[in-house]
Amino acid sequence: MKTVQIIVQLKGCKIGGDILSRLNEENYNSCGTLMKIVEYITADNIIVEFQDEYKFRKKTNYANFKMGRVKNPYDKTVFGVGYLGNGIHKSWKNARDSRDTYLNWIAMLQRCYVDMGDKYLSYYGFVTVCDEWLNFQNFAEWYESHYYDIPNERLHIDKDMKSKESKIYSPDTCILIPQSINEVVRDNYRDSENADLPVTIKRCGDKYQVKFRKENLGKYNTINECLERYNNRKINYIKELVAWYGDLLPNHVKDAVLKWKP
Repeated sequence: MKTVQIIVQLKGCKIGGDILSRLNEENYNSCGTLMKIVEYITADNIIVEFQDEYKFRKKTNYANFKMGRVKNPYDKTVFGVGYLGNGIHKSWKNARDSRDTYLNWIAMLQRCYVDMGDKYLSYYGFVTVCDEWLNFQNFAEWYESHYYDIPNERLHIDKDMKSKESKIYSPDTCILIPQSINEVVRDNYRDSENADLPVTIKRCGDKYQVKFRKENLGKYNTINECLERYNNRKINYIKELVAWYGDLLPNHVKDAVLKWKP
């Protein structure tokens, strides 16, 4: 009996020593964020607090703490700018689900902050994401509250519908629109002889011929007349799409789309 009591007492001293020596101990995680032990129950049950502006606390064990394997939801792990944040929205990936909020967030950040060569020339270095949306939780809250279902079609995060001059993704500048409408808005047919023009315009004798998508819009005397005809057709085509979608489109989306001008 005495031997058992001595072992228990010695073990208690060991744990007590760990608590005193390891409480307030600091270390850096793999992303370089300083951590501090603020609660120490046992080596398998500790609470660390990240020493950044958010002061997020996380339960872990001492071994992970010493090896820096404790993840901070506020570390900028996505393209050096985005972070998951702390909240109800999960980063589960499902490549087959076009509604996957996380994948849409990733794609938005990628367009703006990853050099992808010719694919997104008008984005990288020119377009940014607002500070609020660098936190996935904030973006997900907006995305889920604005999402609506269009059968067999994806929704695109559009920053240009409200203003052609917009260079930022934010709650104030963006809406979700059907893919087909977004493709028409971005529709830029070009001709090798008119590389600087946003439409297909070809010289036909002493006139110019213009097309919208595969539709021949006729021949005109000047390029400006062609552009005017093209833009008018685009506007009317978008109105036709809005009418076709009918009640599937929320009113705020209809209003924004119908006010859009090339």
